[in-house]
Amino acid sequence: MQPPQPGFEPTTCGSAAEYLSHYTAAVGPGEEQALARQERDMEKVYAVDARNHGDSPHAPDMDYALMAADVELFMRDRGLPRAAFIGHSMGGRTVMRLALKTPSLVERIVVVDVGPSSVPAIVGDYFLPQQLDAMDAVLPRLSPDLSFDEAYREADRILAGRPTLENPSMRSLLLANLWRNGDRYDWKMNVEVVRRSIGTLVRAEDLKGLTSSDVDALFICGGLSPYVPSAEHGAIRRLFPKARIVSVEGAGHWVHRDKPAAFLSFVKDFMAQQ
Repeated sequence: MQPPQPGFEPTTCGSAAEYLSHYTAAVGPGEEQALARQERDMEKVYAVDARNHGDSPHAPDMDYALMAADVELFMRDRGLPRAAFIGHSMGGRTVMRLALKTPSLVERIVVVDVGPSSVPAIVGDYFLPQQLDAMDAVLPRLSPDLSFDEAYREADRILAGRPTLENPSMRSLLLANLWRNGDRYDWKMNVEVVRRSIGTLVRAEDLKGLTSSDVDALFICGGLSPYVPSAEHGAIRRLFPKARIVSVEGAGHWVHRDKPAAFLSFVKDFMAQQ
């Protein structure tokens, strides 16, 4: 396991808005800012991209210890002594690691649709590899002569024909990574490193063997999602004895996209608690 490389700096998605300090892995900047604007009675928000995602730098390695260290670096560089965090999926496990290893930095955490140990096997064995393969299939077919709008539409058409990407909402998440890199189109996500790290991220070995944390924690699960079965609740409470676990009816894995009003209601109430 290596510390962040010199010069490595996770990046905020757009300007800070008034919401809360949080860390996320895979929600697009526009969505983060839209959520943030709805709750202007809270504190400053930093919508931070994980390494190898969004506008943050690419790095050769990915695991939860490294990504938690990235967050510590981000906080130290900005003089933030303590913060509340929201993390979805991979970001949720990152903030769990931070709360377990460095609780002095953490006021409270909201973890969205992921537990510390269980992820459906099909996610790492099929869905993620299929989606990364689909992203690889797109770039060779995008002419640099296309305008960005044309390239986006063509990429969407290609992705729509791939397994697991029939849903336009899922495609839009991947397409948020498309950008013009000089004279060619590229993905902001470091597809190769993410692919190589799938096993590490799914197994989450660096969350095992850690002592519990008394940090206040809210786990928001999608009622239609298989990511946090009831059998996982015991593992959550062993690590976070103060955890409250709630389910949002009608939401899948992307709870904040599927049911934003319900999601924000849970978050606002939790953050307001003394």
